[in-house]
Amino acid sequence: MVGSDGRVNACEIIGSTGHASLDNATCRLIERRARFDPATSTSGETVVGTYTGTVTWQIPD
Repeated sequence: MVGSDGRVNACEIIGSTGHASLDNATCRLIERRARFDPATSTSGETVVGTYTGTVTWQIPD
């Protein structure tokens, strides 16, 4: 959930990694660091919106 200020207000995992600690860390990082241009209504006012994306974690070789 993206607030009208463009900051993440809530995060929901819809496809788990199978590791709760990694899922929780992903949401914590997204909530802390992600920024978006706020959604706008038809009248141009900023509104709450949603974003769905994918995070891929990879262990370096």
